[in-house]
Amino acid sequence: MPSELVKKTGVRVDKNYIYFVDDNGNISRIREIMTPGKKIEVEVIYKSKINKESGYVYFINQQGNICRNDFSKYQVQKVTKKKK
Repeated sequence: MPSELVKKTGVRVDKNYIYFVDDNGNISRIREIMTPGKKIEVEVIYKSKINKESGYVYFINQQGNICRNDFSKYQVQKVTKKKK
């Protein structure tokens, strides 16, 4: 199933970072290699302010654009821990 382009941003993707769409619809990134015990710094690099709809998973493609896939078609089972 092909992904749907939500917004063209043209953000340059650096291999040393992990990119994601945050809760506000902005493109953020964190360093891929993190040192233990150090606080994770989230850096907002593009303020797109898109409205995220439920049932979709949002991501950044190789070209640096925001895309989404319909996640509602997949069945997700809740995993519970067994009590000892």
